[in-house]
Amino acid sequence: MLKVRRKRHFQRSIKRNLHILKIIGAVFTGLVIIGAAAFALFKTDIFKVKTVNVVGTGSFVSAVDMQSLVEGSVVGRNIFFIDKEEVRANLLRNFRGAKSISVKIRLPDKLILEVTERDPLALIFNDQSKDYFIVDSEGFVLGVVDASKTNLPEIRYEGDIRVGDIISEDLVPVYLDLMRSLDENEVQATSVSFYPRYVRLFIQDGVEVLIGNDKNKLEALKIVKNLVRQERLEEKSLNKIDLRYDKVSVQ
Repeated sequence: MLKVRRKRHFQRSIKRNLHILKIIGAVFTGLVIIGAAAFALFKTDIFKVKTVNVVGTGSFVSAVDMQSLVEGSVVGRNIFFIDKEEVRANLLRNFRGAKSISVKIRLPDKLILEVTERDPLALIFNDQSKDYFIVDSEGFVLGVVDASKTNLPEIRYEGDIRVGDIISEDLVPVYLDLMRSLDENEVQATSVSFYPRYVRLFIQDGVEVLIGNDKNKLEALKIVKNLVRQERLEEKSLNKIDLRYDKVSVQ
């Protein structure tokens, strides 16, 4: 009876050891396959970047320049080692005419750059420059343009204007807000000039009006309208209304 038990125990041990050996063999085989795949993946030329394509560019971003810049840093490198966020950030620093850029991988060896350019919303000009500059909603100066070939609104900006700079993030929103407010209050402006911190306009009868960029334009122009009406009723001469500060100043 004891011999039978020992024999069964010995058989179970052999089976258990064989099972362990099978597991070890399967793991080893898996590691070999993974190693071979990793070698094929990272050491062969199949996944080395050969092509960079740029899509979505038009007037404000050069596809040729963008492609050349990226090719210089990624061609010949394994596509799985490309830091897409690093590529994107570098492109946004160098091509400020792009509002957004996405970097995509197309296996086995292609990089796709999808560009969304800034949207022009207005023209700006001043007496220091004979040129008209095109700007987007963030006040980014995209370039010089022929004013006769566009129907964009024209804004006089009394400050430095340079292509590639953001002159004022509030410029276009303030302009649009002012135009709506002038129309709603039925106030006619003969001249409008924008400064970094305020707007200067001349309305009917030559009255000069100064409004801070941070002020509510609709409310400010309601005050202007009421002051002009009061001036006419009282037959007074109104020269200047300053609404840049908390206290309204009238001359």
